[in-house]
Amino acid sequence: MALRDTRLLRQLAPRLISLLAEYERADGGAHRSAACPGKGRATGDCYEEEPCVYDLPPCVRPSRLLGLVAEVLGDDFAFFPSGEMLIWQVARHEGYNIPAYPMAGCGDCKEFLADYGARDVPSWYEDRGISRQTVASFYAYSCIMARNREYWRKIMLVPVGDVDDANALAAHLVRALRFCDGRQDGAADPTLFRC
Repeated sequence: MALRDTRLLRQLAPRLISLLAEYERADGGAHRSAACPGKGRATGDCYEEEPCVYDLPPCVRPSRLLGLVAEVLGDDFAFFPSGEMLIWQVARHEGYNIPAYPMAGCGDCKEFLADYGARDVPSWYEDRGISRQTVASFYAYSCIMARNREYWRKIMLVPVGDVDDANALAAHLVRALRFCDGRQDGAADPTLFRC
């Protein structure tokens, strides 16, 4: 059994998913797509690509919800308010010397990209399922980086408008919670990566 599987707070992830599922909208227009199996009742079983819509109590603040998920998932979860900084945090985690201003020309930026087979920053993100168009408009996104039980990581985009709306943010956080609790691997999903 891996060390992180024994952490007490990690066991709360499925319970947090269930708790949030109680606040899925139950009306016919509740889900963004008819493909969501919730179909008018709170099941918590929405497809990853078809997020449910939530109706949380007004006292739930986005920052507190984000903090709770970060506390429960620990090192398996990271939130980046600015999507373009994620690549450099991965590089630093891998031991590369990345300066505060990575594109200044100093440090190990070029070496990091070469070691990952990327010719430039957008191609590194492309290998992780994020298009060049999206990278060019990163000002409009925050990012979540989540790690699952098999130590595979995934990058999930969060439109900046959703970060300040607890109901919209909940859908992204549930997606991250489900991924962290799963056992997907790089063979099934080429956008997953390890670091």
